[in-house]
Amino acid sequence: MWTWLSPKKRRSQIDYILTNRKENISNIEIISNLTFPSDHRLLRSTLQIAPIKKSRANFKNYKTKLSTLEEREQFIQSLNTNINKIEWEENENIESSYAKIKKPIITSLNLIRQKPTRKRETVPVHMKSLIARRSELIQKKSLTKEEKDERTYLYKNIYKLMKRERTERRIKDIKTHLESTGSLKRS
Repeated sequence: MWTWLSPKKRRSQIDYILTNRKENISNIEIISNLTFPSDHRLLRSTLQIAPIKKSRANFKNYKTKLSTLEEREQFIQSLNTNINKIEWEENENIESSYAKIKKPIITSLNLIRQKPTRKRETVPVHMKSLIARRSELIQKKSLTKEEKDERTYLYKNIYKLMKRERTERRIKDIKTHLESTGSLKRS
């Protein structure tokens, strides 16, 4: 597939379509039978304007059940206080009554429910401080000899330290999984 014919009759592909969403572009083709005075051939593609839908496989529902007796008691107590705050009207339709009942239930659940814990930090605190110091030195305009030496030291050793930290963490994870499950596949 060539788009340009050089004066020495060499064919090259030098015309491109640039995009930041390659999944929206399809059917790229060259139109060669147009009559206009150029040594370039016209490049045509189809652009999908409607965005491609994201897969719902990765979405997670973090609604957890109230597993302990203490959580259940706290939920019931919070629910009772929130329901007692509702002001009922005589000539009210079913949808508004439902909304008034639903709101205290959801607020009580959100007060009691614990959000899932985040994964542990992969970069230790001392590494973060080294990276912050390196970025300070990078942004600084004029450096002294000691600061230049420190910057080169940080450039060389941050990667080495992170690699060592990663291997140590991986070995530790494998050991804990071996001790708990006895299987290498789960680690």
